[in-house]
Amino acid sequence: MLKTIRKNCGLRQEEITGDYITRNLISLIENNRTPLNSDVASLVAENINKSLNYSLIHWVDTEDFYRPERYKVKEEVKDFINRKEQELLEGNLTLDEQELKSVENTLRKYRLTDKKAVLYELLSDFYNSSKQLNNEYMYLIRSKENYSFYPHHKDKLFAIKQRIIDNLINRDIEDSALKLIEIMYDTFESINGLNQRERNLLQYKKAWALYHQADYSSSIALINSILCNDSCTADDNELKANIENDFITTDCLLLLAKCYSATDALKKAKNIYYELWEKLSIENNTNKMLDIIINLINIEVRCNNKTNLFKLLNYSVTNESILKKQAQTKTLFKYYLELSQGWESIEDLDQAKDYYLAAIQVAISNNDQEELLEVSKKIFNFCEKRNQNYFLAKISPHLQEWIS
Repeated sequence: MLKTIRKNCGLRQEEITGDYITRNLISLIENNRTPLNSDVASLVAENINKSLNYSLIHWVDTEDFYRPERYKVKEEVKDFINRKEQELLEGNLTLDEQELKSVENTLRKYRLTDKKAVLYELLSDFYNSSKQLNNEYMYLIRSKENYSFYPHHKDKLFAIKQRIIDNLINRDIEDSALKLIEIMYDTFESINGLNQRERNLLQYKKAWALYHQADYSSSIALINSILCNDSCTADDNELKANIENDFITTDCLLLLAKCYSATDALKKAKNIYYELWEKLSIENNTNKMLDIIINLINIEVRCNNKTNLFKLLNYSVTNESILKKQAQTKTLFKYYLELSQGWESIEDLDQAKDYYLAAIQVAISNNDQEELLEVSKKIFNFCEKRNQNYFLAKISPHLQEWIS
């Protein structure tokens, strides 16, 4: 079993010796010339895991050397996870309930906490991509519980807890998100301490939750505190470097602009958005660029600034293929909806209708009732206001298809 496990991990004998075992001892064990006692088994398992950077998908327990059946099951589960990860990457992951139930029963039966952590994280990714946020939350919690057994995965545990915070905010459970943020401060500080970047991340999540609670003044104060800590208020070259390379700075500035926009401080919001627009690269920051354009169009419509609005809309048309390439579907829906509002504002009704149709198609493909309701309301208002009732006849088949 030692030889089988070592080879399956792609390691040579000398790579699993560590400081207290010789290659000769490994050779003797693998050739059945001396037994593998529990102390050596524990050291070898640690050396294998260390050599593989403590990867849980390849994790080796001492039990694996003595229970071939258990190890065989672990390999089968590993293959299942790898297959599903590839399907998720290709965008065609499907879940058979019976198969998944069987795998979960196997994980419980053999106490495979390592594979539980990885599988549940994968399932949370799937449910996040399909916007089934309740299921995403359930599997994030399960993944967190299992990652907590592995001290070498503090960073992963921190990242999963951040995702739980995001999930809570996206489900409008901001109070629970804020409580979790405080708990994370206490627990991570007491274990290994938090570095400045981790503190900034938690502060940003807190500011985001407060924004969702419409506590804009508190959110603005927190964001400004983060930006000072990130020293992004230095000269312009340093600001540009931070914007390009540090998503914390960029996200904080975006959130700050949203807070200003929500409090009708439109000039401050516009200054930040236009500054970010100049600094960011479309290719590297597609979704952030879309977010900026969406919010700028909204502001220019509110300000009735048709000159700036026309420039924004023309920029969007010129760069549409780039902007759409990596866009998340939720962002793309907002983008189309805001474009339709912008074109309507400058009286180009044909363009407005085209983007209303595009927004409907994205909402239908997302199977998102809230998005479809939002775009439908705007279209009905558009048709009533602009005397475009025939347009309702054009969109009816799309709505009927979705209802069916």
